[in-house]
Amino acid sequence: MKKKILATIVISVLIMTFVLVAFVACNPEDITHFRLDLNDKDADYTQEYREANSIESRNIVKVVNKDLYKNFCNNLPKGSDMVAPSGKVFAGWYFDKSNYEGTEFSEYNWNRFQRDAEEGQKRYVLYARWIPQGQQVIYFNLNNSKADFTEAYRASHNNFDHRTPEFIINNDLAQKAFYMPQEANLVIPNDVTFDGWYFADGTEFNAVNFVAKAQAGEVQMEVVAHWIEKPKTYVYFSFPAEEPGSGKYFQFKTGEGGSVQVLRENCSELYDLLPKKDSIIYNKYDADLGTSVQYDDGAEFATFEWRIAVYDNEYNLTGTLELNQANWLIATEGLDTYGSVNLILQYTLNPEYEPNMG
Repeated sequence: MKKKILATIVISVLIMTFVLVAFVACNPEDITHFRLDLNDKDADYTQEYREANSIESRNIVKVVNKDLYKNFCNNLPKGSDMVAPSGKVFAGWYFDKSNYEGTEFSEYNWNRFQRDAEEGQKRYVLYARWIPQGQQVIYFNLNNSKADFTEAYRASHNNFDHRTPEFIINNDLAQKAFYMPQEANLVIPNDVTFDGWYFADGTEFNAVNFVAKAQAGEVQMEVVAHWIEKPKTYVYFSFPAEEPGSGKYFQFKTGEGGSVQVLRENCSELYDLLPKKDSIIYNKYDADLGTSVQYDDGAEFATFEWRIAVYDNEYNLTGTLELNQANWLIATEGLDTYGSVNLILQYTLNPEYEPNMG
């Protein structure tokens, strides 16, 4: 009897879980409706595509979960699924048929439209774009949320407001080189260096590869910025070892201090991240009270500074160095990718905060 009751409970839980998952998966707020518009009276879908997708109309409506961009993108009709107008080729799906510049159906614009849409207005039209044969659409993906294009570059290219500017070009390589964003046109994050442009498949964006892709019939080409991370260092903050019977020791407040990761090329970033006095707790033993007393919240209990710890081969502390640019470069020289530097607190207690050991 007990086994039957247990089995019934298990089955009931499974059914409730299934219903809950189904409800969440069908949450209307997570659904976006797209209508695909061929945007040219002479364009059509191939017979094979019509039969495979059981469509009769020239406009297709697709409903998609907003988090499934890649799946949706990969299942959109492609150039091979179209009957192109005479003398034209398919150049991708766009949000806006009147201003293709900056509104291509990319992951960035997908997220932007999802974010900015009013409630109940997540019904969009994707328009097919057609360009003359012999042309290509090149758009540049910064591939870094902190990178951007300079204001001067934006102004010289019609003040595009997106992060992936595009160009329509012929096989004229001089024109390609002229329009291609250069390093001077980029706002580069301070933790990386720009390492050039590459096609989405990982091949270098150069004349040879460009011509090869154009001759192979590629029309819409994505060019991705490649970034190299600058070397970083893990910095650990340590307090002096507690002397037995001294009645004093330091600690960080919960969630503060400990360690940081900083760029290795200079220590200016580190200065801003050094633990401040109000993040440090000083503990001293008070013989009159028979217990330890804590001092924090900016109390002027001591003067101190963080110094670079110097260790021997057996990791024994042999001394400290002043924290400055020259000594920082010495401490980080020869570190591997995950190298670390220890900073140790050097302090002088104010007399009134010296432990009363009785």
